[in-house]
Amino acid sequence: MASARLETRGRARSAFLLIAATDSREVNRQIAKTASSNQLVNVIDAPELGNFHVPASLHRGRLTIAVSTGGASPLMARKIRDAAGEILGDDIEQYLDFLFRFREKLKVKNLDSSQKKLCLKKLLEPGYKKKECQELVLADVDAFIERCLHSNSNK
Repeated sequence: MASARLETRGRARSAFLLIAATDSREVNRQIAKTASSNQLVNVIDAPELGNFHVPASLHRGRLTIAVSTGGASPLMARKIRDAAGEILGDDIEQYLDFLFRFREKLKVKNLDSSQKKLCLKKLLEPGYKKKECQELVLADVDAFIERCLHSNSNK
């Protein structure tokens, strides 16, 4: 047992990232205590002993949301993450892909930044979450841009 601890300590000294997540609080504390100042350490059962926290994260295609409570309550971080996922809905991946594709097309247009921003802001209106509307926009980007700029000049 003692030789196994020594072997683990030797490997831990050369690691950049240490996550102390054993079933022994004492072992987790020992890992944190022996870490050098150039190592990142996360202690699962005693966040105050580490120097970084792993956020609860949500990944949906191009979207990444990370929530951290600074170690105060990982369960609360997960609850907030899950609530955000419910609010966003299942169609967020497809919608963000549409926004990305439109933005790529918009980048090559000869418009100033305020005109581009106006078009991008328009696409955040609820109607553009519908696939049919997205297809129409992408089918004729120039017509969409013209409608955005024309409707704004009438205000």
